[in-house]
Amino acid sequence: MGKNIKKNLAIWVICLIVFAISLYVGGIQNGPFNENTTPIKTIAMFSLLGSILVGGISFIHLMWQFIGLSIGSGDKKERNIFKSIILFLLLAPVFPIYLLIMLVKSFISKKPKVKDIRWLVVGVNLLIIAPVWVLAYVVTYFVSTDEALLGTRYQIATINSMDSMSPSFPPNSIHKYYPYKNIFYKINKDNAYKFQRGDVIAFSNEITTEAIAKSGLENYFFFKRVIALPGDTFEMKNGATYVNNELVVEPYILEANSTYALDGKYASMKKLAIDGLFLKNCQKVTIPEHKLFVLGDNRKNSDDSRLIGFVDFDDIKEYLPISEQKVTYYEGVNPINHSTKWRDASKDILELQLIKNSCPN
Repeated sequence: MGKNIKKNLAIWVICLIVFAISLYVGGIQNGPFNENTTPIKTIAMFSLLGSILVGGISFIHLMWQFIGLSIGSGDKKERNIFKSIILFLLLAPVFPIYLLIMLVKSFISKKPKVKDIRWLVVGVNLLIIAPVWVLAYVVTYFVSTDEALLGTRYQIATINSMDSMSPSFPPNSIHKYYPYKNIFYKINKDNAYKFQRGDVIAFSNEITTEAIAKSGLENYFFFKRVIALPGDTFEMKNGATYVNNELVVEPYILEANSTYALDGKYASMKKLAIDGLFLKNCQKVTIPEHKLFVLGDNRKNSDDSRLIGFVDFDDIKEYLPISEQKVTYYEGVNPINHSTKWRDASKDILELQLIKNSCPN
């Protein structure tokens, strides 16, 4: 058994070395594998795949041998095969820990010699197997929670060149987001994230797609702030926003008291024969069930619910809670905090009082 373990261990280590060299030569030194294919990159790619296959088989066999040591052998080996399979499945996820415990027990029962193979196994376990295991868990976490699978962790995206969400999200800036239609949404929509006023969402629907297409642009997600929730009332008065007849204090908008009807944009949409809400000043609307009313932070230059209407929950792709916009997070070594450019909105009410009332009492 010791000779077979040593053989499999050597094969696995060699495969690790081949894997690292192939990855460097084919995917790092000379650019990604799928770009500018050369004979060297082709050889490196096949070497990479071969090392994964051979190394994986040898390591699985290696684990099977080590775990088999705790089962026993001899005449009862056939009767223990089921027990071996169960133990293998249970111990494989924590194999480096199991291997270390087994080696310690072995040292206690039989004092090791200077050239004992068990010293080699200890070194390989601590320097190679354990780090690879930790890396595998990290990779598994990031892959499984990615938007394409579970969608339970935040992702990173870049704002396009539009400035409708300035100052919080300037053009071409980086921001994090959470996939709305994650595993919880797919299992039961009632378990999906519950939106709050101030959250930011990305969405796409028939109206936005049609408007973008008729404008001659490539399709993209609209990125706006949630202002009113289902059942709320919304109204624009004298440049300010009112939800449920209460003034909304908005430190995140670019200019104070700048929320008015977008008459110029309304005319352009109508000219393109695209349906919309076309909300007027002093017009109160009630947000329907399962829909949101959204606005851009740059109110004078934003195609939002004033124009395109309410946003259905099922059209939402991404979201970022209002609470997390105020907390610093990092993309690499770069700190990001979306609230650093918010205004001091304490004087907005005083300025509002100086604006002539354009709405009937």
